[in-house]
Amino acid sequence: MAIEIALRALLVADSDVTDLVGTRIYPEMRQQGEDFPAIVYQLVSTQPQNSMAGGGSTVITRASMSFDSIAETYAGAKTLASKVRAAIGDLASNTYSTVRIYSCFHEGDSAITEDSQVAGDRGVSRIISDYTIWYDN
Repeated sequence: MAIEIALRALLVADSDVTDLVGTRIYPEMRQQGEDFPAIVYQLVSTQPQNSMAGGGSTVITRASMSFDSIAETYAGAKTLASKVRAAIGDLASNTYSTVRIYSCFHEGDSAITEDSQVAGDRGVSRIISDYTIWYDN
């Protein structure tokens, strides 16, 4: 299973997140016409790391991912981003949906406000949160 699918499953399983977005958690882009708030996630890059430790070859991967928390207000986007961070930030080493995650660290946020030209009759605020995840599967 892909790391992004495992992390989406963690978000969907977190009631603090789903109380805000329901199932509006999308890969790469929000579905046109869907309501807010919503989360859009993207696998930015992966860097496999090979190791010969223990007499066999193992591969762990460093992934960079972004989670875009989108809401009608800046406060709503900040709240949603904090719920995402609580759900996946600083994950303990464990297996999630067949993916062994060793660590997940929140690297930082950036904020964007889109005007009504982009978001229909209303503008939206976005908090884009970057994460580094070490995993294998």
